[in-house]
Amino acid sequence: MLDWILVFVGLALLVGGSEALVRGASGVALLARVTPAVVGLTIVAAGTSTPELVTSLVAAWRGRDDIAVGNVVGSNIFNVLGIAGTTALIHPLAVPPETPARDNWWMLAASALLFPLMKSGMRVNRVEGAVLFSGFVAYLAVLMSAVLG
Repeated sequence: MLDWILVFVGLALLVGGSEALVRGASGVALLARVTPAVVGLTIVAAGTSTPELVTSLVAAWRGRDDIAVGNVVGSNIFNVLGIAGTTALIHPLAVPPETPARDNWWMLAASALLFPLMKSGMRVNRVEGAVLFSGFVAYLAVLMSAVLG
């Protein structure tokens, strides 16, 4: 019985936290005079991905590379297909025109970059990790330059 109570309390806290996140992100977007999509691509994305980052770091430190890589790849597939699909089932999603024009190319480039990196001995070493992280920093720089003019 206690387990069911904890599940429902956890679910209620999750819904409340999600509501607070959406309201807070919208408020930040208004204050910073940027589109909510930019806040979603930066602050919200970083906040929701932090548990995945920690899980992958712990798995890597423990030598469980398969879990670290599976977590990253699986969560991205789930986010793109599962989350977007479920959300669109409940309420159709309007895609801002700049999103496919800008962000789809970054997603394709990042995915294409992973193939040679994982093929080189089926390991992503520190140099390759630095390349991936530099790509993320470049993406943020391009995104912010578009926002700030």
